[in-house]
Amino acid sequence: MPAKNAEILHVWDLGTTGLVANMTAVLERYPSGTSQVTASESVALAEVGATGAYTATYTPVLAQTYILAISESTTFQEARWEDIVSDVASAATANNAYCAEADVVAFAQMGDYTASTIPTEAQVLGFMEMRAGEIYNRLTKTMGSSAPGPTGYSTTIDTSTDPGLALSKVTKLANAIGAAMDAVEASGAGESPARSERVSELGVMYVTVLGSLADVARAYIGYGSFARNHFTEGRVTKESWTSRTQAGLTVDDSTTW
Repeated sequence: MPAKNAEILHVWDLGTTGLVANMTAVLERYPSGTSQVTASESVALAEVGATGAYTATYTPVLAQTYILAISESTTFQEARWEDIVSDVASAATANNAYCAEADVVAFAQMGDYTASTIPTEAQVLGFMEMRAGEIYNRLTKTMGSSAPGPTGYSTTIDTSTDPGLALSKVTKLANAIGAAMDAVEASGAGESPARSERVSELGVMYVTVLGSLADVARAYIGYGSFARNHFTEGRVTKESWTSRTQAGLTVDDSTTW
């Protein structure tokens, strides 16, 4: 859970570059016992390299629920995030990420992180948690409330099947690349052409891997033993699994593609 006076970062993948100037961000908060009000905190919007992925950051000063909404005027797309901000932040842990710290180190290529490095090990763990939240949000758009999170979440990935194993590897890869991108950028990428280039490379990799999440998640749903999420006109609905066999093939009667 984020804490007041600590920066919150969200990532929005639009797939088109150069759209920052066309974006409008609206930040609201919910004081206890009242309706939402406009938040005074500023929101910074930036593109990750030239990847078509954008970051939105702000620093809440109150322990309240914040709602961040962003719209883009040329593609007519919108994004919305809800952040429940506490008074004191709980320490970040790899248990709330799909990857391990060593995975981030491997992609960042800057050596191990400690309490004295820039960024620190604690900050890298925070990057891992934030990217895990972004990945989990992506999965919920495909899988609904049954989306699996990292080991610290109540629902996790069942790796006993091939699709489950594949999903665990893709989420791990995306989490490690995203956190590595944050770590390299936090190290002072703007002061080093090599680091700036690495940030751009990782940004392209991150967007590519995120783009594959939906297909891998659909395969995971299709092979799961639980009640399945089906897709109707691009939206996820919960339905019981009914099937019949024709010519040796199992056919799902309830799904509309």
